[in-house]
Amino acid sequence: MLLKLITGLFFLNLFLSCHSTGKKNETLVTPPAEIFQPPLSQSCYSYVLKGDTIILNLTRKGDAVTGTLLYHLNGKDRNTGTLKGLMKDDILLANYSFMSEGIRSVRQVAFKFKDQSAVEGFKEGGLGDTTAYISDINAVNFNNSMTLTACQ
Repeated sequence: MLLKLITGLFFLNLFLSCHSTGKKNETLVTPPAEIFQPPLSQSCYSYVLKGDTIILNLTRKGDAVTGTLLYHLNGKDRNTGTLKGLMKDDILLANYSFMSEGIRSVRQVAFKFKDQSAVEGFKEGGLGDTTAYISDINAVNFNNSMTLTACQ
């Protein structure tokens, strides 16, 4: 009987020590850099005034940015397409692939972000020209009067 009691106490002690709630020595494991992916950031900006509409939807993962862009400017053909580019500091430089009057075109666009707004940049000689590529971001003028604001 005493042997059963001692054996029972031994196993009870062993059980309790294995399931103690005391502090354990745990090591935080950080995944390798190639596995870690930064969270996606999504945003929307729009401009609607006097028959002009611009809508910019972006998804950002690190410095890489993809999205959609729609232009419907009064007196001009409507065009809509996709963006793919890079964010550097507060400036997005991207290729805009779009359809207009049944023709697919690609041109470079630049947007500068500040607070809750985005302003499209223009280069002397026309950033809208499909052959005009930006080699120096300092040559881009961000004084456009059509300021896109964050969508509500």
